[in-house]
Amino acid sequence: MFHSTSSFVRRITVLLTTIAFSVGFLAAPLQGEDRSQSERAVSDVSLTSRGRLSGLLVDANGRGLGHVSIELRRHDAVLAATTDADGRFMLENIAGGTYDIRYLGVRRTLRLWTPLAAPPLAQNILLLVTNDLVLRGQQPLGEALLSNPVLLGGVLVGVVAVPIIIHNSKDDASGP
Repeated sequence: MFHSTSSFVRRITVLLTTIAFSVGFLAAPLQGEDRSQSERAVSDVSLTSRGRLSGLLVDANGRGLGHVSIELRRHDAVLAATTDADGRFMLENIAGGTYDIRYLGVRRTLRLWTPLAAPPLAQNILLLVTNDLVLRGQQPLGEALLSNPVLLGGVLVGVVAVPIIIHNSKDDASGP
């Protein structure tokens, strides 16, 4: 009796370890993708000669988002603006340097450059694009399973592992 219980526990441990490693390998590429999203990337933007930052805030379909608060932060200093009806905004009297910009719960890092110091690929107008986020409970189950490799992998591992565990536990219960 003790031997079969020990064998069952050992099999469960191996199964859970396998699932943990599988989920870890599936999640690793997702973490890399998350770091490369534009919300985490640093954007280089050229200021005008008077220290003006011009920008445009749009949704995922390219429509301007009006009347949205924009905050530009550096250390304790905060400059604020609100987008117009077409999503345009402007902040003035800004010195070159690294800043955080915040809008709609998103935070991005910007490197703002004076016109003479700006790298060739620096943008003249800052384009901020919001993501079309799906809120919890509003995505069909089939889409959720197919769009999330970690969840899909977990379900597949469970579908394969549960019958094996049940079969092996019946073998242990019958004994030699």
